[in-house]
Amino acid sequence: MVKVLIDSGLLPPLHDTGAKYGKVSRAVDSNHIDTLFKRLLEVAAPVRVAPTGMYDLAKAAESSRVKLDMILPAVFRGQLDRVCRLEWKKGLEALLVDPVEIREREFEFQPGIPLQMAFEMLGVNDEIGERLISNRTSPPLLPTIQLFGHTEPCVDPSAIQNFLARWATVQMLHAEVGLSANAIQEMLAAAKVKPVYDRNLMGVDIYRRSDARGVFDV
Repeated sequence: MVKVLIDSGLLPPLHDTGAKYGKVSRAVDSNHIDTLFKRLLEVAAPVRVAPTGMYDLAKAAESSRVKLDMILPAVFRGQLDRVCRLEWKKGLEALLVDPVEIREREFEFQPGIPLQMAFEMLGVNDEIGERLISNRTSPPLLPTIQLFGHTEPCVDPSAIQNFLARWATVQMLHAEVGLSANAIQEMLAAAKVKPVYDRNLMGVDIYRRSDARGVFDV
């Protein structure tokens, strides 16, 4: 399941640069997966029996001759009309799609994560997320891409990975090290680590991860 999500660009690849980064991966990837499956509940109505002409992802990919890494982003962006999930199954195994619709709309499929999904993956609300993609910093901390035929921009999964590798919020550090937000703030202050971007500008204090690494094992 995880490999399919990574290949589809919906889940940033796991860090492979040591134990410290492993802590980041476990905390972040869990948050990403939770966000994806929350979205799955929104785009796919539950059914007891598979409707006529609808199949699981593997069979639909084989029948339509469209790769899974093209189908999945379209599902999560809500580009397909015929999507449902078997209520007695969990995760991607529950998904049912229509290979005929996939063949007809293949030309529309492009990589990219909807803004709200990207914000949830980073653990920030919409207001903070909008500041991350804005020109309050140059370049934006979270750059966006514009997909052909779409009015709203998306976020490339690599942009999320780059943000997490360079920046950290107290909430992110809380997920990674398990300390309370107050304890984290006190330890950062004691070490004289200040945010590069404060809450007045971005809505949340954003620290350089390399600075936080000197205080926490992250």
